[in-house]
Amino acid sequence: MGGEGEASSGPSSEFTRDQLIGLVAAAALARFTISMRDHRRALEAAQQADRSTMTTPLELERLAVPMDRERRRQAEKAGDQLMKRINERLEVAIEATGQDEETSGPPNRGLRYPPSEEQVFAWLLSLVGPTAVGEVGHEFARDCTDDAEVAAYAVAHMQWKRRAPLGDRVGAALLPATTAAFEELLGALVRLWLTLYPGALGVDRSQIPVGVARAYQGPDDILRAAVDNKVREVLSKAPAEWRELLKNEPGVDLGVLTDQWHLVCEVLARRNVIVHWGGRVDADYLARLPEGMARPVLGEVLVTDANYAKKTFDLFEHLGTALGVAWLAQLVPKGPVPAEQAADHLYSALKEGRYRDALVSVSSGSVQVDSRFVLGCGDTSYRCRAHLDNAAWGHRSQVGQVLRRHL
Repeated sequence: MGGEGEASSGPSSEFTRDQLIGLVAAAALARFTISMRDHRRALEAAQQADRSTMTTPLELERLAVPMDRERRRQAEKAGDQLMKRINERLEVAIEATGQDEETSGPPNRGLRYPPSEEQVFAWLLSLVGPTAVGEVGHEFARDCTDDAEVAAYAVAHMQWKRRAPLGDRVGAALLPATTAAFEELLGALVRLWLTLYPGALGVDRSQIPVGVARAYQGPDDILRAAVDNKVREVLSKAPAEWRELLKNEPGVDLGVLTDQWHLVCEVLARRNVIVHWGGRVDADYLARLPEGMARPVLGEVLVTDANYAKKTFDLFEHLGTALGVAWLAQLVPKGPVPAEQAADHLYSALKEGRYRDALVSVSSGSVQVDSRFVLGCGDTSYRCRAHLDNAAWGHRSQVGQVLRRHL
């Protein structure tokens, strides 16, 4: 037993300040990683449903309940005939319109603003005319033998056959969720930084309204309110402004953490038009689009399918993980905490064949802490060495050159 006042040689019962900072940063990064994995699983499930020929929507199954196989076949045939007749009449109407334009003088060579889907539908109906539309309707009713159940099933089945793949629709829906997860991570890291250094980025507790300040119990609550106001202010800026702001404090350059920063900016701009404009290009999207990227026409619908979503998942998961590691290295510039975090990131990148991510980890400088390189953490160096030796593609040679200096 040691005497009174003798230092204990056993493990500490309390976390150190650096460990607590590491835990908070790791928790924010873990939430982001879990969200990204959930998004991948949701997209994979949607694509699996597209590949399954047995999958039909619940609405179609409900309509099929009171019908035998013969009536369902009748309905499916009636739907196919309906689309065939519509297309035939549209071809006639469009051909007639083209002949009218040839005799009406030189065409106007000005820009054409792309119409919306409902405008196209209305225009097509106007081309066909009410008489032809009525004829098609009568022929469809005859094919369905004036059976309302057959007609309802025919329309539902026709819409289902011509629907966009579920994977594409889910991919587009998940893009805003992906950018939201990244912004939540960025906001959490900025919040951690400002909580530790309230004077950074110009946080001013005096900006809290007097009435609001009086409603809080103490100065800690007022500080949290001031920090959150600053976080909201930062996140409301454009990505280019994020980069310039965070390069100064805490010294993390988002554009250096990825070699595809221009694509990150495009995705964030696309998110806005997907949420607010159904994916149609507006002036704000064009203003946010980085220089050198192909510029779509104002009003054009951006193609955001499953392939685009997968690339976006990869892009943001890479950036988010690299951001978490780099940010922690700024918060805790000495000791094993950031090295351990970076080692896990590097090992995962090598294991999964993400050599570009691994290259960023070992070359950004954020993984070298107090002369201790991440590969010195436990048995991670042996695992990393094995996966690097087994690699045969990507940035293997570049990663190897950097790692060999530290192995």
